[in-house]
Amino acid sequence: MSPQDNDIRLAEAKETLESSLQYLIADAKEYDKGNFIAIKRSVITLRTLFYDSNNNSRSLLTYLNAKNDLQMKSFVTPFQKEVINYNNIYFARFKDRRTKKKYYDTFLFFPGEDKPRTLPFDCWWNEKIITFKDSNDEKDSSLSREQLVKIESNKDGVAHFDANIRGKAPRNYFDFKRGNTGIFIKQISDPLTHLVMVGGDFDPNDTNIIGQDLNLALTRQIVHETLISLIPYFDIPLNYEPNFNHNWLNKLNSIGWKMNVSDK
Repeated sequence: MSPQDNDIRLAEAKETLESSLQYLIADAKEYDKGNFIAIKRSVITLRTLFYDSNNNSRSLLTYLNAKNDLQMKSFVTPFQKEVINYNNIYFARFKDRRTKKKYYDTFLFFPGEDKPRTLPFDCWWNEKIITFKDSNDEKDSSLSREQLVKIESNKDGVAHFDANIRGKAPRNYFDFKRGNTGIFIKQISDPLTHLVMVGGDFDPNDTNIIGQDLNLALTRQIVHETLISLIPYFDIPLNYEPNFNHNWLNKLNSIGWKMNVSDK
């Protein structure tokens, strides 16, 4: 490639970067209004930004030579003794407006007033965004950001739908998506506790409650971390104003709670 062609291509890469961040902002805005599935589109953009494949396909940030000195914001709080750590991911119940079910039991990324850590890109990309293992590390279902973006885009119908979900990381991803983690909310016998912790109508005959689509909350977290990291790093004049309060205040359970379990 001639120097002139290289300069043209570099300018196009910078334009693609700005438009990519605009896509993320648009998807985040939809999610923050309650259109949760909209955030799933973002994994295509995240893959374009970050993922270097083994077949010599380079990510946009690699092309822009940014990964070596880029510092990323992380809302993961590392605890050495934690065997289950959902970080800032909380259970949330909503009225189901998509299906014939009465309620949609899911999760929300809600950072609140927490301040993010700062990590080098490779540490951030490979960091476990959710920790889920036993105390002896014999069964570890944790997922990194890289794993989530690759699986959600390549196997879960965003860029490609793959009927084959063999492999440890894909199985873990789909278990989180489907709520097949073995963790559920046992039927609560006290109406007041049910109202506060779960929300919605109390029915003593209800079955156990299982949250689903954890992948969407995790994707919203990655999108948020990406935007607050890349916009200032590249000094791009984009306006990103997340509204985490809308979904938080509209969930039916008045108390937000999350799952953190220590082996000590």
